[in-house]
Amino acid sequence: MVMTLQSQEKISEVHLQEKDLYRIDEIEPLTTIVCKKGLVWLTQTGDNNDHVLTDGEKYTLNHRGVVLMEALPNAQVRIIPPSLN
Repeated sequence: MVMTLQSQEKISEVHLQEKDLYRIDEIEPLTTIVCKKGLVWLTQTGDNNDHVLTDGEKYTLNHRGVVLMEALPNAQVRIIPPSLN
């Protein structure tokens, strides 16, 4: 299943089942992705590296672009926009 972010104006909590894909179009630079539970893989257009986050780890995006995340297995993710960082 592919899901998309509805708003980049507030903190979003996302619950992903194993192998779920989550897409964020044109995410703002300095948005922070926090893995609250589980394991999540993420990649962003323009970034040559993929990132894997586990419980409590976070990653701050450094440029605008599409982000894809996948749960490996189930994961809970918090997306924090730059205005609330």
